[in-house]
Amino acid sequence: MLTLFIAATRLLTLEADEANILLGAYNVFGIPVPQASAAAYPTVTSGGLFPLIHGLLGLLTTDIGVHRAVSVVVVVVFVVATFWLLREMRVSRSLAMAGAAMSAATPGLLLVGSLAMAEVMATLLLLFGTLLWVRAGRRSAAGAVLAGLLFGMACATRFNAIFIFPALLIYALDFETGWRRKLLYPGLATVTGVFLLLAATQLYYLAAGTEAAGNIGTLTGASMGKDIFSFARYLLIANDWLPLWVIAAIAGTYVAAGRYVLRRRDRQLTALLLLAGGFGWLMWIFKAPIPHVRYLWPAMPCLWLGAIIVATTLIERARNQSARTAYHISALVACFYQVLTGSYIMSQGDSLVMAYKLNRTSAFVDKVPSWTAAADQKALAGVVQKLPSSAELYTINRNSAFPITYLSGRAVATLEGASFTDKPAYLLALPVDYALWRPTNEILSWRERNAIEIWRRGDFVLYRIRPHAPTPPLQRQMIGANDIYPSRP
Repeated sequence: MLTLFIAATRLLTLEADEANILLGAYNVFGIPVPQASAAAYPTVTSGGLFPLIHGLLGLLTTDIGVHRAVSVVVVVVFVVATFWLLREMRVSRSLAMAGAAMSAATPGLLLVGSLAMAEVMATLLLLFGTLLWVRAGRRSAAGAVLAGLLFGMACATRFNAIFIFPALLIYALDFETGWRRKLLYPGLATVTGVFLLLAATQLYYLAAGTEAAGNIGTLTGASMGKDIFSFARYLLIANDWLPLWVIAAIAGTYVAAGRYVLRRRDRQLTALLLLAGGFGWLMWIFKAPIPHVRYLWPAMPCLWLGAIIVATTLIERARNQSARTAYHISALVACFYQVLTGSYIMSQGDSLVMAYKLNRTSAFVDKVPSWTAAADQKALAGVVQKLPSSAELYTINRNSAFPITYLSGRAVATLEGASFTDKPAYLLALPVDYALWRPTNEILSWRERNAIEIWRRGDFVLYRIRPHAPTPPLQRQMIGANDIYPSRP
């Protein structure tokens, strides 16, 4: 499994959000970056520990493989922590190893754990926070403050982790006794965490030299305009990654058998993980801005780890050799499935396209496996880097060109509203342009008449735009706002 993650750091193309977030972190630390949205407006939904680590690392190198290695290290720590946690719950070494292997097969882990993104880092902080809460936070004000700091840093690192606070309050009302444990300590942890989240966000803005956003949707990355059909669509996608009946089975098994197979402290940890994962799962359906699997994190590992704890301890207490054997086989099958699907993902090319193939937004199309997409992307960036400094660069959607900006150091603008003179102008055609943004026939016809292909490698193409070409008939896209489709009139 580790080999698969290491291979993914080299074979997956640089992803648009990955490049954008890293550019924002570099800007804070004074590392020269091209003019991009990250330079003017930091991605505070991936702040906290993430820009601190990657910004400092960026002072030494901006090599994407090195930055992705940070995520792989965090994944290794997460798997080792799962093993240690199961051993602490008096699970045998062999079963604990099977449980740790199961954690390495968490749905979506390969995609978020091999890219330089904040999800796995926030997941680890959240796990440590829940451990500290059940061991000390629920018993004292000092422990509650320390747990709140970890929760706050998890949320600052990836805002998706905000679901931990309602989960904590509901957990305390149900599990604890006495007003201090029911209200005071969880309230103290929540206030501390929210304060740290707000402070870290403001500091990120100040360090970037910008003001805080006035739009809560921009600040949180939340979708503010979904309708009932969007809810249904997101529910279907979430159900693909972790079916609702599986969540119900996990919760039902915990309620039915938890008190018999888990110590009180372990029951509390499991309950908090399952509650947090459930809230995050619902939050993804109702408020995720785009149907990307990374918005299901850290909810997904919370549910998955809760299931691992319930299943592993139940089998340990049953002392049934057949059940133990079946669990080991299940762990091997889960890991094999991840290797198989992960290898397919890496063989198909663009990482963003594959993310949307896996959530049904982009259809699977049979194609000859290619392991060169990342090399093709770097080759295009190399060609772009050598273009004249006066050259103007364009793409159908600017966000999708952030990887080229990162790799080449050249800013890329959107075609929308562009006007062309005698200055040399070029159009980048990327795999994502055809798999996701679905350009209209009008824009394709415009390109046919006004652009000449001058370079191609794999699915990456560079066109030279004719001088004084007419303004392209491009409709504004809403990528990263409420949906991935063009705005409706």
